[in-house]
Amino acid sequence: MKISPKYRVSDFTKAHSDGSWDTLVNIFSDRLEGRYLKPIELILTGDCEINEFSGFSILALDCILIETLSQFDKGIEDTPFRQGKLSFVSFLTTKNDFKDNFDDATAETFYDHFRNGLLHQAQTKEKSLIKINQSKMVTKITDGLIIDRLKFHDALKNEIESYKQHLLKDELNLRPNFILKMKHICNIAQA
Repeated sequence: MKISPKYRVSDFTKAHSDGSWDTLVNIFSDRLEGRYLKPIELILTGDCEINEFSGFSILALDCILIETLSQFDKGIEDTPFRQGKLSFVSFLTTKNDFKDNFDDATAETFYDHFRNGLLHQAQTKEKSLIKINQSKMVTKITDGLIIDRLKFHDALKNEIESYKQHLLKDELNLRPNFILKMKHICNIAQA
């Protein structure tokens, strides 16, 4: 079974048994690049007319990535029922590239208006908007937020790079949970 464009379950199991963290991080990177980040880049660099209206697609994919990164952090198969908001608030208020832009209230609004709105109704909720070329990543407005899609996406890419570096350097004790999540992805029974 392929777990990314270039890698299979057998590649993960071999790298895991060999303790090859360079390969394990490459598998993770290839998975996120091939399934999410490269498609977003294609949207960003594509037809200018489409690009103008691509904020919904980009932010929806970014929300999927945030949920995935949170699951890797915790080593869980999926986000527990009714724990999504807590997971997003924690991510947006603690990760370096987001914490200066989000407090608990704005993170909760982001979860309700953007994550839930985009993934469940294919729209933002209330008066929240997705824009480009804003002075800040997040701007509070009456009954919502304005999110700069490029600033948000760039911050998420930075977080992914930071996570990979922490894995490579064996910092923050991330490796055991990473392995648990990868075993879930690979459908490998937990020992």
